[in-house]
Amino acid sequence: MNHIKCHFITLFLSLFLIGCNESTNNTDSVKPQSKEDIVQDSLQKLDSLVLKYIAKNADESIKYAKQAFKVAQTVNTPAGRAKAYKILGNAYSAVIIDSGFFFYHKALIVIDSFNLNDEKGKVLYNLGILNRSAGNYKNYKMLIDSALRFSILINDFSTMSNSFNSLGGFYYNIGEKVIARKMFDSAFAIAKRKLLYLQMGSALGNLARFETDLNKSVALLRQAISYLEKSNGSDEQIAMCLINIGYRVSDTDSALHYYNQAINMVSAEYSPVVTIAAYNNMAYCYLGKGDLRNAEKCILAHALPVATRTNNIDWQSTVYDTYADIMQQKGNPTEAMVYKKKALEAKKTYTALVSPCLINTKNN
Repeated sequence: MNHIKCHFITLFLSLFLIGCNESTNNTDSVKPQSKEDIVQDSLQKLDSLVLKYIAKNADESIKYAKQAFKVAQTVNTPAGRAKAYKILGNAYSAVIIDSGFFFYHKALIVIDSFNLNDEKGKVLYNLGILNRSAGNYKNYKMLIDSALRFSILINDFSTMSNSFNSLGGFYYNIGEKVIARKMFDSAFAIAKRKLLYLQMGSALGNLARFETDLNKSVALLRQAISYLEKSNGSDEQIAMCLINIGYRVSDTDSALHYYNQAINMVSAEYSPVVTIAAYNNMAYCYLGKGDLRNAEKCILAHALPVATRTNNIDWQSTVYDTYADIMQQKGNPTEAMVYKKKALEAKKTYTALVSPCLINTKNN
């Protein structure tokens, strides 16, 4: 779309794959289940409900997370407590980031106290993604690296794939695209081998950006969606794929259709980056159609408030730049220059936040 100048978003994004560690353990036991086994099964089901509602209805998600904590208290085992704290972290991360940190750290304390290494990689990964959402990029990189190491040690394939996928997005954003592709390839290969559809779709969606043929790129994104639709809690990832399809298609009205689809799949509270990206790209569609009123509305009523509320410096830079273009087309060059400067300042701030990771990457 030659009239659209937008930020082609990466598919791991803010709370991407938090808590989404699908179990492939479907073997039936001939032995009667113990009370602890029954509790663990109940916690797994409640965790699935948390993930099912998290993108669209955070209150419902938190309700199931609180139920999980009550269930865990019935046997009060370390494994049950750790699982319940992780579930609470998954739910609360969507709306209250400090609460997400609190519950994940509580889970980690129990895990470390009782050597519950099966859960450690998952919690480290979730903490890493939460740090990235908070703009703590150095902690993010360190925690994801640790999650990857732990997942390899215990053959936790979903966390392994998630970690490779997230690191691929990190390297892509700092311009290390060769490394990024290797990471995405690893994420997809692991997920495909173990039939982890959520991870397969996520990795394939990221690999689609390397395809220079637009039709082939869209085909890969559609295939990614077909995998994601087979997994629980994938609404945000599907929405991201839809945004990227919208970016790739040549017809403006078709692009607007995909962006609206993405917006309607999630809530701005849980998926702020989806909301920002979709409305930012929609603004350029309207700008291309000469509809300045709707272009400005996309930014001022939606994209900019969410980027500001979530303190997403990187996206603030993009949205300021978009608004500057709108002001320029409205015949207000003075206001356009103000927002061009805001965009530049935000980009400098973002670079300063990421630079410690760049130094560590080059030294490794």
